[in-house]
Amino acid sequence: MAIRETDVRTTTRFDVNGDGGRGTYEEPIGELLKRLGQDAGTLVKQEITLAKLELRDSVKSLAKDAGTLGAAAGLALLGALALLAFLIVGLGALLDNYWLSALLVAVLLLGAAAIMARGALGHIKRNSLAPRETVQTLQDDQRWAKREVQELKQSMKA
Repeated sequence: MAIRETDVRTTTRFDVNGDGGRGTYEEPIGELLKRLGQDAGTLVKQEITLAKLELRDSVKSLAKDAGTLGAAAGLALLGALALLAFLIVGLGALLDNYWLSALLVAVLLLGAAAIMARGALGHIKRNSLAPRETVQTLQDDQRWAKREVQELKQSMKA
């Protein structure tokens, strides 16, 4: 005996009135799958929007850190220029050796600049551009979708 398409109708019952199923609403599986696809599309769009916002915040933080690095470099340069003349002349007079005093001043200024740059670079490394929250919610959504598909398969078998 052949089964015709009109003989098979899989439906899901919903208790829409809260009356224990006396006023049930039957919805075809095709409609459920269509709604699931629409909801999944909406969810993906929302996740993309969240990723954009997270990325924008990360870029703002990166720009701030880049500004700090620029300020550190500017301060190092200004400090080097201001102290260079003073320290070279002062140490040169004390040591009676101006090239040695110039070397000592340069090492001190470059050391201070290196400390500032290391701090800013460490902050940049700790604040990656990856949208961590979005990645986590996408993984949660994937697990949810798998559960929903499995439940749908089980309900279709029953």
